[in-house]
Amino acid sequence: MNKTLKYILALFALTSFLISNGQSIVIRKSCRSINDNTILWSRNPNSCTIIGNLSLYGRESSVSPFNEISSIINPNNFTFTHTGANLPTNKNWEYYFKWNEDCGSGIIESFSDTVTLDEIQPDISIIDSVSVDPFTNKVHIGWKGNRSIDFASYSLYNYNRPDPRVAENLKDTFYVDGGSGNPSLTKLRYEITSLDSCGNRNPLSGNIHQTIQLLIQTDTCKKEINLNWSHYEGWPSIDKYYILSIVGTQIFILDSVSGSSTSYSLKNTKRTEALKLFVRAINSTIPASSSSNSVNSIPYFRFPPGRDYIASVSRETGGVKILITRQAEATPIKTSLKKEVNKISTYISIPTNSTEYLDINTDDKSIYSYTIINNGACSSDIDSSNTSNTITLDIQTNIQHLLTWNTYSTWNNGVEKYIINRGSGTNENEARNFMVWKSEIDTTTTDEIEETKTVCYRITATERNSPYTSESNIVCYTVKGNIFWPNAISIYGINRVFKPIGIGIEEENSSIEIFDRWGRNVFSTNNGVTWNGEDSNGKKVIPDVYFYKAIIKHGNAKEEYNGSIQVIN
Repeated sequence: MNKTLKYILALFALTSFLISNGQSIVIRKSCRSINDNTILWSRNPNSCTIIGNLSLYGRESSVSPFNEISSIINPNNFTFTHTGANLPTNKNWEYYFKWNEDCGSGIIESFSDTVTLDEIQPDISIIDSVSVDPFTNKVHIGWKGNRSIDFASYSLYNYNRPDPRVAENLKDTFYVDGGSGNPSLTKLRYEITSLDSCGNRNPLSGNIHQTIQLLIQTDTCKKEINLNWSHYEGWPSIDKYYILSIVGTQIFILDSVSGSSTSYSLKNTKRTEALKLFVRAINSTIPASSSSNSVNSIPYFRFPPGRDYIASVSRETGGVKILITRQAEATPIKTSLKKEVNKISTYISIPTNSTEYLDINTDDKSIYSYTIINNGACSSDIDSSNTSNTITLDIQTNIQHLLTWNTYSTWNNGVEKYIINRGSGTNENEARNFMVWKSEIDTTTTDEIEETKTVCYRITATERNSPYTSESNIVCYTVKGNIFWPNAISIYGINRVFKPIGIGIEEENSSIEIFDRWGRNVFSTNNGVTWNGEDSNGKKVIPDVYFYKAIIKHGNAKEEYNGSIQVIN
């Protein structure tokens, strides 16, 4: 049955309703639900009083006789399930109601109209576009509203999932999907269908829309950024692709290419310019557009091959370690390490055959970049390596831990991934026992807050198709709770040790001094807060009242505590 016929039948049903608006019971529709059928009706607000219950009659086909199915139906329930109506096979049921009513002139027998099963599907729904938000990496799907007279909801499918059902019972014409896959890693495929109030679902039409996946590769020798992307699928044609960059929260158009193109090269960009890029397909026929995932480019270009190469810049205990791969054809007369921080450059003289250097004049908050400068026999004979920078990790805590770090550059093969190393414990020293937690291709991630634990993080960047890695600084979220001090110890009993109790105490960075009642120091330590009742010579003190002074590393600060302790046998 086509859509025109469904529209005519709907008009006929409406006309029948208007004609029969004097009926107390108006049967609205009947719906098939696997083995059962559901009959729905409404009551007219007239002056008639229904006497007793409704009786439902039905027949399996238009040539079968009507039989009573039930005579105890409450007229105010407005729905009735004919259980097992389609066992063992589906049948073309027709139904009507019979009841007795009093409209003021005596009791009369009344009948409703006869209805057949509603198995007409709503109009086909088609997606207009799917687009990746370049800021959130989530997929936005939009479509036109379904104009069927009997329309109930939409169902959205994604074919990258084991269970393709993304969402059902949708009423809006827009959906944001952040759980069907990473559009930076794969192309995501979507389709939509519509349902009517009986649950009749329009079959999937095969009109699948697929996101644009963008990949970029930086040629650090030619100083070019090459973009390659997959065609947007779902439209008959694409007018053009825009090449766009993101700076902060603003989007800028760099160029455009024809709708048949899937590649573009950015040339002559500044050597220190970091770009976040994406492409957008334009279809002026609908009109509609679709954006790809966004990708960060390498922010530095290196000089031509044949020069020394910085293989890794990594934070270590005591400073920043630079690993150097020597590639110069001739031994330079002088080698310098150019160090840049906050746009200020300094030059450090290093041996011409050095393969590593530890820069101790650094802090954990700044971003340092390094370049090898080789001077030849002539003043003009100067070559430089690639420029690489440290990874600086930052943590902000509100509802969650938000970890952000800068892009590592510039390996020729690019960064394969960022590994987030995580450790936790009762204090910062315990929390530096790192384990691999997860990996990202972007430079941000979040973690849930554990209120009773100190958590530390460190980022490890890995080079694609290479063993080289680069470590970031370490950042920690340190918990801090109340500190409790015992007021007595028994040097020969059960409680023989005097020490504070609390969350986040870093004993190795704390100190304590014990004094007798005359103010003489009997015990002290600079790397702990535990006293076992012995003096500095290891002898048990006599039972008495003693006094303590402690400096506790607790959270992000040191605090002083004073008090007394009773020593008993």
